[in-house]
Amino acid sequence: MSEGQAQKVQSHSAEPVCDNDGCDERVVTTCLTCRTLHCMFHARQHKAVEESHRLHDLANPQRNQQRGPAAQDLQKQPHRGEKAVSVKKAQLEAQSKTSDWQACPNLPVYDSATPNSGTNECLSEQDHSNLPGYYSATTDSGISESSSEYGSPCDVCPRGRAVIKCITCDDRFCQSCSKHHTNMVGHQLQNLTQGSDYNTTIQQGLSIKQIQFTSVRSDTVSLSWPPTKDTSGRHRFKVTWTRGQEQRNLVVTRPGMEVTDLLPGEKYIFNVATISEDGDQKPYATGCIDTAVPSPENLAVEAGVSSASLTWTKPDGVGQVSYLLDIFRDGTHLNAIHRDSLHYTIPDLQHGKDYTVSVATVLSNGNQSNTISRTFKIVHDLAEVLSILGLKDLQGGKLTLSSVLEINRNTVSEKSAQSLEQLPWTFLRKLMIANINPRHNIFGEDPIYVEVYNTDHIYCDPKSIFETINPLDLITALFHCADPFLRQKMVSKMSICQFAVPLLLPNCDTQQSTLMLWAMRDIVKKFRPYSPAGDRAFVEGRVVDMDIPMVSFVRLGESSLAKSQTLNKLLSYLHQPNDTFVHHDMEYGDVPRRISDGLVEVSWYLPCGNTNIDLFREPVAMANLRGDGKLFKTQMYFLSQTSAAIFIFSDDLEGDFTALTNTDSKAELFLVTSSQSAKDICRKLNIKETNVVIKNRQNDEELVKTLRLYVSGVTEKKRMKILNMTASARQAGIHVDEDCRDCVKGRDYAEAISSTVKDIAQFKEDQLPLHGQMWQEISQTKEEMYSMKHVDRGQNIKQYRLSLQSKIYHFRKKQYQTDISEAMTNFTAGISQSKAVRLYFLKWLKIKLEHVCHQNPEQRNEYGHRTPQDKETTAGLCYQIPKCSLGPEHFFRELGQLYECACSLPDNTQARQQVQHLPPLCAQVLLDGYAVELVDGDASNIPMKWISEVLTQLHKLVTTKSRIQVLTVLGVQGSGKSTLLNTLFGVHFDISSGRCTRGAFMQLIRVSDEVRFEFKCDFIMIINTEGLKSPASLDTSYKHDNELATLVIGLSDITLINVSMENNTETKDILQIVVHAFLRMKEVLKKPKCLFVHQNVTDMSFHDNNMRDRKKLEEELNDMTRTAAKIENKDCNIKFSDVMDFVPDKDSYYIPGFWHGPPPMGPVNARYSKAVFELKKSLIGSLQTSSDFERNDARTFTKCTEDLLNVVKFENFIFNFKNSSALETYTTLYTEYENWEWSFRSAMEKWYADIEYNMPKGRPLSKSQVTEILQEAATALDKEEANINKHLDEYFAKNDYRALGAEHKDEFKSNITFLRREIERSIEYSLKGRNMISEGKDMNKIQNQTIRRKVKELQKICREKMIVLSDDGLDTEFESTWEDILGEIYPDVLPAQDVCQRVLSVLLSHFKTKSGQTKKLLSETNLQNCGLDKFTVKKQWLGRNQNPQKLQSICDGVIKECESYVSGKVQSSKNYSDAYIRELLGMIDKMNDLSEECEVSLKLNVCGQAVREFERVQNRDVSDPRNLEKLQRSKFNLLSVFKKEFRKGDSSV
Repeated sequence: MSEGQAQKVQSHSAEPVCDNDGCDERVVTTCLTCRTLHCMFHARQHKAVEESHRLHDLANPQRNQQRGPAAQDLQKQPHRGEKAVSVKKAQLEAQSKTSDWQACPNLPVYDSATPNSGTNECLSEQDHSNLPGYYSATTDSGISESSSEYGSPCDVCPRGRAVIKCITCDDRFCQSCSKHHTNMVGHQLQNLTQGSDYNTTIQQGLSIKQIQFTSVRSDTVSLSWPPTKDTSGRHRFKVTWTRGQEQRNLVVTRPGMEVTDLLPGEKYIFNVATISEDGDQKPYATGCIDTAVPSPENLAVEAGVSSASLTWTKPDGVGQVSYLLDIFRDGTHLNAIHRDSLHYTIPDLQHGKDYTVSVATVLSNGNQSNTISRTFKIVHDLAEVLSILGLKDLQGGKLTLSSVLEINRNTVSEKSAQSLEQLPWTFLRKLMIANINPRHNIFGEDPIYVEVYNTDHIYCDPKSIFETINPLDLITALFHCADPFLRQKMVSKMSICQFAVPLLLPNCDTQQSTLMLWAMRDIVKKFRPYSPAGDRAFVEGRVVDMDIPMVSFVRLGESSLAKSQTLNKLLSYLHQPNDTFVHHDMEYGDVPRRISDGLVEVSWYLPCGNTNIDLFREPVAMANLRGDGKLFKTQMYFLSQTSAAIFIFSDDLEGDFTALTNTDSKAELFLVTSSQSAKDICRKLNIKETNVVIKNRQNDEELVKTLRLYVSGVTEKKRMKILNMTASARQAGIHVDEDCRDCVKGRDYAEAISSTVKDIAQFKEDQLPLHGQMWQEISQTKEEMYSMKHVDRGQNIKQYRLSLQSKIYHFRKKQYQTDISEAMTNFTAGISQSKAVRLYFLKWLKIKLEHVCHQNPEQRNEYGHRTPQDKETTAGLCYQIPKCSLGPEHFFRELGQLYECACSLPDNTQARQQVQHLPPLCAQVLLDGYAVELVDGDASNIPMKWISEVLTQLHKLVTTKSRIQVLTVLGVQGSGKSTLLNTLFGVHFDISSGRCTRGAFMQLIRVSDEVRFEFKCDFIMIINTEGLKSPASLDTSYKHDNELATLVIGLSDITLINVSMENNTETKDILQIVVHAFLRMKEVLKKPKCLFVHQNVTDMSFHDNNMRDRKKLEEELNDMTRTAAKIENKDCNIKFSDVMDFVPDKDSYYIPGFWHGPPPMGPVNARYSKAVFELKKSLIGSLQTSSDFERNDARTFTKCTEDLLNVVKFENFIFNFKNSSALETYTTLYTEYENWEWSFRSAMEKWYADIEYNMPKGRPLSKSQVTEILQEAATALDKEEANINKHLDEYFAKNDYRALGAEHKDEFKSNITFLRREIERSIEYSLKGRNMISEGKDMNKIQNQTIRRKVKELQKICREKMIVLSDDGLDTEFESTWEDILGEIYPDVLPAQDVCQRVLSVLLSHFKTKSGQTKKLLSETNLQNCGLDKFTVKKQWLGRNQNPQKLQSICDGVIKECESYVSGKVQSSKNYSDAYIRELLGMIDKMNDLSEECEVSLKLNVCGQAVREFERVQNRDVSDPRNLEKLQRSKFNLLSVFKKEFRKGDSSV
């Protein structure tokens, strides 16, 4: 080697390396754009990725010139990130000694200081041949038979001749330069010479000896050599092969042999020497070859939507190896990856792209095998399925609950889906009404086929195909489009229908599953577990909070057993099968799934406590993984961590079970198979042999029995709440739906409230004080203002009403002075958030508060165990239970009271302005679809200012589009009315038996724009009331129920009367309440429509076969209407249809029981949902077509509510009765009682007249005489009292009056006692007044003594406090003591009777049985102004066929008769007595056929005249000395005496 050549070799060894991480190959190319250095491989990759970048080939300037003149600037530009490392010459020489080859010195020589200082000159071909270890590729005949590229210039050193080509990067190399390229991982070299063998010779200045390698395998090499030309005679050949320090040899006689037992991928040097017969060894030929590296085997690709899982097996005969993966997209190389394991998942793959993946075995020495490749394409099925279903625009939670519940043209459509676009809406419509067949008959009789072109998908036929959709794909698609609250509703309805619900929802876009914890929050289950102690208590609660073991069922590979069908049989009774899980034999269940593989569904088996029926004694959850578990390792890991047991269905016992073996499974494993060779797989999966179920000849039922035994055995081993599965889900990379930001924020607001609740009653007292006792006191006081029930006879009614108003003001002031609590501050903040956070907050608050309430269930349980005989104890519990109930409605009540008490302040006060934001918040909540309380059941009142402002703000929020139609349901408790509403409209009213919330709630359902014109409204308002006839009433008080029924019916356009068929007594009672309430509604000129819904009907032909029963119902309604009309003094020929729009044959609906079979495992009765759908059609049709309904907007509805509430509150009589029959009986008895009372008073009046006649004239009675008269009066009173009590007992002894109950008898007894005391006081009063008039008194003496005593008291106070009083001060002191002076001077002065108030008291008692309108009129009437004008009969007072002139004449005659009676009493100088007014009223009662309005007006006219006459007599009879008016006139003189006595008493003061 020349000196120049050696210098080049030394310089070449110090070349820089590639800038790419982990690559130490030499640099051949630099990028002019980003100034980075690349080896040959990374240069190709860089060019593919950065197509706009310009590359400069350092080894071939001529090639740079072809790229453009910009490349010529490279020599002037400094390199970036040089990695040149100096290599000493000794290192190069040492390498040369141990290497069989020499790098071509004609490569660029780099220096760290001058990176581009290399030369481009190459050695001549002769120089190349002289290099030690230089290789050249030839055929047997030399190099003359080269390929077309053979001999072309080398791409690295252009003066070299190309003999090798890289088929990976398409570059050509001379023999020397190719050695640098052999280290490029994954690149394959091709010999450019013709022929298939890679032939190698070595030039050592001898005659050429050539070795040909005819076959190269991983452990065997076949080689041959032609005899040399100068050999003669017999020869042998010594073959020596060397690997490192290991050497072996063999002498053969033929010019070829096969060498075995070689190691794969190792470099072997073969020497062949010729041995002559004389033993001389001729020069030998040398050849070098690497044994083949075996390629990986069984490469499999499991393509997903955005990723692909690769698996392969290790080749035989190799030790520790690694693998090289190359990934190509549309022919472009993306990445090269080294792996030590046998699997890899390629992430972030793109839709619609062709991908090729190749895998090669790489040995520790760097040698690698040929690659094996697979090609696949990624297809996004989710987007395609959503597009087919018409849901593409709704993906990502844009399908809302309100849009599903909205009333539109298809709401009551009976047509099945006519296209796949209609299918989701048909499914949801059926699901909302709890139809158990939404997964069946989704296309009706004729299935719809849709042409789907899907040639890109790896499992689809490339031809156009026609297909429908699997029900699981439909459900999965809907859940991907539904918002969180629609998801909750769907899961709740699916659970009610006994469908399996999603536990893990797969996402085909991201390959990430979601734990549906929030969606399952609304599932409430009730069951009775087995108890050896015989405890029969039910367990009720939200299923996510229950400790229930979960047993999972998965399929690995192929299985001949139908897993889902087996699960259905496992959960169902033999005589009552139920398709809990969708299976292959269901309609469209055999359609290939496209997006639902990886879905994990769950269902529950819940025992009823009957061991003869229960399939399992304890509750158990059954989870079902859809698809091959091998493909869903994340789901498998989750199930292994959360399940008590996993049942594996598999016949593919030789397959890949890494989905189980790679997880730290906490579940006991069971194998269910048809294969007879299961022992090996049991050892592999660590499955006990006793846990293997082999289906041999046993039938399906025997298999199910066996599985039930295994499931029963594992239910006690591991229990886990769904709530606690979140840790395993997050650990597995599964998204939890409750982790979204809005949900977490709403939960935080709710926990800020619930975390402070320790004792519910104390919490409500401290944090919610306004709506508690104070609000109930205000409500009761307001009711008393209407009814005046507790006003005493003779008491000033005006003053009494003022005192009630003062009492209300006192409570409002107390409310206002109460600071807003921390809980209410947090609540207001929660509902002030965005819509999503607000709805999450309200839901979380309800959940959290329910949990707090259930932590202390003693009172509820005690209430549930009470018998009907424990009325007194139950009454106490019913009073306590509301105190222990807490929900969002209590916070809204508190908001209402905050607003109400602020509104009692002047308009311009700051406190009133600070609450103006509260009604809009509540209006927005109502608009969001949340139920808001209308009637406070605890206080039996409506906070009208609050409700009025809320609805006014609602009117503004919807830009005055607030026309509403109202639908109400009434029914006894437990009749299924809330369930009916929930099924009809998809709303969510509480149906739990543990709820104690009372009152009425309103909820809005939108009417779509397309039908608003037909409906003539924008919303339908649903009003749900508490159950009537609840145990809390204890059959003693009906006022609350009757008031509530009257109120909500009066507000409604349509009223559903929900009747339970098995309870006839309560049905009759509720009908009578409704009849009388409907009759009242005629007063406001409203005729609502009435529909009777008979529930729990066993025979579907009930409607056709019960015409007689409907006739009987109509007769009962008419009878009760006539009874009510008689009580109200109305036309007795009135019929029920005159009051309500009711046609028996058309408006009677018969609905079967809700459950098909015993709960908790019985599904919904299919006939129930069908009957409810028919009812819904009728309701929607009535709302759509009727022209009789009032189309009120929100403001008008508010006004109607306020007016109706006033009417209801004035009814203090009729609502106290169980039914109209009891009311009629009471009315009759009360009329008799008035006669008895009149006889009592008349007898005592006569007795006193006789006594008074015998009294001495002009002389006072002595004390003994007064005592004697009072004793005689007591004897007379005893006699009359006993007589009236006797009459009362006789009436209650009759059967017709027993129904009134003891409370009404006690009421009459109390009235008799009060009557006796009143007459007794009247006699004492008369005797005392007579004596005072007869005695006379020295009034001047009494006055002087009293004044002096008061003066001395005042002087003493002034001395002690050193006060000097002026004349003004004395005036003030006299005024402050004037009332006391009057009391001492005239303690026995006969007080003047307030005749007007006494008459009002008599009228209140007399009108007790009249309507509220009469009482309202009486409360607004001033009697002193009545009768001033001539009485005139009005047209509206006339009855049927009544002559106005005749009626006017009769009334005039009665008025004249009454005037004559009053005149007679006045002329006889008789003082006023209530008996006179009762006599006048009796005269008018003798008239027949008077309407209530005419009767009341006539009596007020007569009584007004009488009041003025009797007041004139009283003023005349009271003498001057005793007249308080005269005393008031002498007040000035007494003041002068007061001042004079004070001044002369003590000059120091």
